[in-house]
Amino acid sequence: TQRAPGGGKVQKTVKLPKIDSAKGVEAVTQSSQSTELLLANKQMAEVQGQLENKKVEFTERMAKCKEREDHLAHKQSKLNQEAAKFQLFLKENDAKRARALKRAQEEANLRKTKEREAEGLREEMGETMLSLEQSKVNLEAGMVYQTYLERVAEFSEDFMEIGDIVKRYETLVATNSD
Repeated sequence: TQRAPGGGKVQKTVKLPKIDSAKGVEAVTQSSQSTELLLANKQMAEVQGQLENKKVEFTERMAKCKEREDHLAHKQSKLNQEAAKFQLFLKENDAKRARALKRAQEEANLRKTKEREAEGLREEMGETMLSLEQSKVNLEAGMVYQTYLERVAEFSEDFMEIGDIVKRYETLVATNSD
């Protein structure tokens, strides 16, 4: 037996010895060639069937590969979209973080400024309080003179009010300094 190019088996023709009778040998050779032709046709049909099966199998495998390729392309597209969304999320998050840090820094600076202002105002208030206390002391010290001038105006016939006494004093000082 030999192998055909398609993978099938081909039987080799067996030659029978010649018989003197010409008709007997021809019949054997003719049936042998018919048998070989039938076997060759049968093998050809088997090979053709196998080829068709292989074509169908190949087509099915290619369809499955195409389907897997499409599925993978779809998954890759989804992953790319998710990656883009995530990048946008990270960018927005970084921007929010930067704004929050800037706002926190501005608030810290404002708080420091307000604390300095408050400290300045406390110092000013302390100075004002000291000035007020000094004014109260001066007022109390000046009240003695106020009381004296009121009594003078009350008992004097020349002056009706304290303002008259002060005007007289200013006139005398001005006349004396000339």
